[in-house]
This record gives sequence, structure tokens and C-alpha cells, in this order.
Amino acid sequence: MKGHSVNERGMDIPHYFYKENQFCTIFVSFGEGRFTEVKIQAACDGDVLQITKLKLYSLYDRLAFMKDIIDKAILQALMEKVRLRNSSLGQEAVDQYELFVEQRSDIALRVSMKDIASFLGITPQSLSRVRKHGK
Repeated sequence: MKGHSVNERGMDIPHYFYKENQFCTIFVSFGEGRFTEVKIQAACDGDVLQITKLKLYSLYDRLAFMKDIIDKAILQALMEKVRLRNSSLGQEAVDQYELFVEQRSDIALRVSMKDIASFLGITPQSLSRVRKHGK
């Protein structure tokens, strides 16, 4: 899954890739109950399990311990998103790509090169050159 938005030029901009067995939500939308410009979309084939906010709260009512478990998983996922994004700030495209592959090899093998290029802030052509030549 990918969290993404569309910029003013109509280009799809991935913000984050989610992997298997990972909670996936748009926090502002979920927390405040409003639409945002960020959307979640499948980036490759897979199965998705979903739960509505109402059903999640119903689960909390029946199994109170689940709230703490889910809150911790969501916080951990959020911290991971920030850590991954911050680790590549200010780096050259080659270094960004190598770090992405190192940290998210499972994602790098499954999503399109177009999505990876957009995530890294480079063109698909630049990514192709980076992958071909490396350092």
C-alpha cells in the first residue's frame, strides 16, 4: 500500500509505502473524521483487511486491552515513517536510492519504479540511470 497525494501538476506523489501486516491509515482523516488530500492505494497485488472507526471502537469496548496494543503499533509505525523519511534528507539521488533499497528491500522489489522515483523526488529516467550506474 502507498500513502500518496496528487500535486498541482497532476503527478502522483507517494509519501510512504506500507508493507504486509502493518497498520495503514491517514491519521488526520481517521482522527478528525475528515477527508484529506492524502489517499491510500494498493501499490502492488495483495489482500487488505479493513476495519471502520466505529467497529474499532466497538472492539475496544469488548476487548479493552486491544486499544493499548493497537495504539502502540500505530505509534511504532508513525515513528518508523519519520525515521525512514529523515534518514534520506539532503542526500544525493544515488544515496537515497541505495538507502531505500537497504531499508525497504521488500518494498523496492514489489512496487513500480515510477512510484519509487516519485517517492525519492526524481524522474523515472534519473532512477534508471542511478540503478544502472550506482556509485
